[in-house]
Amino acid sequence: MLILVPVLPTPEGEAAVEYAVAEARLHMGTILLMGHAEASEQTGSEVERLRTLLEELETRLVSDGIQCETRWSAGASSLDHVVLKTAGEFDVDLIVMGLRRRSRVGKMLLGSYEQGVLLGAGCPVVAVKADRPANRGTISD
Repeated sequence: MLILVPVLPTPEGEAAVEYAVAEARLHMGTILLMGHAEASEQTGSEVERLRTLLEELETRLVSDGIQCETRWSAGASSLDHVVLKTAGEFDVDLIVMGLRRRSRVGKMLLGSYEQGVLLGAGCPVVAVKADRPANRGTISD
């Protein structure tokens, strides 16, 4: 089983990696960590931080006995386009991505890479949320 994880330096991104690790252990799979920098949206320090995160994650997973590879892309393509392209090129079995809450206006103005991946993927997609802080309300709030 090949599991693609678009790595984001967020709690949701970390939750996605942890979910992928559990799946890889359960199915003796390989994790494909993917980093992407959109040229117009990230500063040099943000890109370097993401590259460092990818390297650290790969080192940690390999030392924990998880088969792992990394891929890096940069350019004008949107994250959802790169995720779908990578998934197709490597014939992945599962995409695991972090999901964060956005307001309706935020979705309208900024779009949603998550929605693009969910609608365009040719394989199952798992959307993982980070643990909710204890002081947040319930779903009925």
